[in-house]
Amino acid sequence: IGSTIHPGGSNCTKGTARTHRKHALRRSQQAAGAHQLPSAQAAESAPAPSKGTCFLVGGGLGPVDHLTVKAAKLLQSAEVCVYDDLGAQGPLELLPPSCERVYVGKRGGKQSIKQPDIDRILVELCSQGRNVIRLKGGCPSVFSRVSSEMTALTAAGCPYEFVPGISSALAAPLMAGFPLTQAHIGTAFAVTSGHDLDQNWA
Repeated sequence: IGSTIHPGGSNCTKGTARTHRKHALRRSQQAAGAHQLPSAQAAESAPAPSKGTCFLVGGGLGPVDHLTVKAAKLLQSAEVCVYDDLGAQGPLELLPPSCERVYVGKRGGKQSIKQPDIDRILVELCSQGRNVIRLKGGCPSVFSRVSSEMTALTAAGCPYEFVPGISSALAAPLMAGFPLTQAHIGTAFAVTSGHDLDQNWA
């Protein structure tokens, strides 16, 4: 008794195998897509990095020994320092080697960076989750553009903190040998800017 061979039987077997392979490949792709989907969703829903704090630090009179203790500690552990054209470089010597330094100094009559650009730099650095030292000469609250920086940081939701410094407006008279006030003689003092050329100073 011989075995029966159906014409095209071999082709039917091959076709069926190809069909099974296609279905298996499709199921594998669908399974892979199902595994990738949660990862994609997780990437989309991942929270943005928390914003760093900007410390508005007064560099004082220049020499390191006139810095406040808090200012010195912040400089010694700084991640990034955005600093002005300081009268003395002493405070910068406290920065660790790993600290990124960003110079934004201004000089009258010379081409300098614009204040809106400084505001943008502070916001961008804080938005990366980095703590920023904004180092200014003297005290950041005296004759500086700190109000513009405060406004930009607040608008971007970046926290900031003041670290006052010694202003030359207060220290220079004392170092010259006389106090700013004296009982019965000088009961008040005023600090004014000399930039208003139309002001009558007589």
